Amino acid sequence: FEYGDIPKALNYDLVDVSMSCISVTPERIKEMGFTRPYLELSLGLLVKGYEKDKYDSKVKLRKMGKDLEVAVLKGSAYMEVFQQAFPESKLIEIENQQDFFEGKTDADALLTSAEQGSAWALIHPQYKVVVPRPGIMKSIIAYAIAKGDQEFLLYLNYWLEMRKINGDFPKEYSYWILGIDPGSKQPRWCIARDVL
Repeated sequence: FEYGDIPKALNYDLVDVSMSCISVTPERIKEMGFTRPYLELSLGLLVKGYEKDKYDSKVKLRKMGKDLEVAVLKGSAYMEVFQQAFPESKLIEIENQQDFFEGKTDADALLTSAEQGSAWALIHPQYKVVVPRPGIMKSIIAYAIAKGDQEFLLYLNYWLEMRKINGDFPKEYSYWILGIDPGSKQPRWCIARDVL
């Protein structure tokens, strides 16, 4: 599915819930129901590591003007916010984020959340995440369901609350976003290995 297809898929009972990092926006609230937010994300740019200082502030980005070419996933909620902050910049819509890394666009940066960008930077270590100072925007992420399905919404909200109370979120965030395996243990300190 593309982002634009999600409300129809939910409201016509093609799918029950969309759990794929959907930002809650005023426009989307009109089209579908949302659970309580389970994650807060910061808007960021993924750039080549040696150029990260070039993108680290709003002032620098505004000075680039028309020379600022940024790739963004088609249908992303970040497009409008970024365009309002940097009206002279050029946004290039891409079908999937891999297109940016494969050079299928002339963009110098990829607009994404800092958290998703960190995951991409693990796969493509020549890229680094930059959150321009002061931050452009924060976004809340929730699961999307069909509009008006109050019983299912209540169920999902309680399910999220139970996961939160049981401490599952920090472990899952560490694993899925930061790439830290909570099950892996560090070897015990050893004088032969650690000193000699």
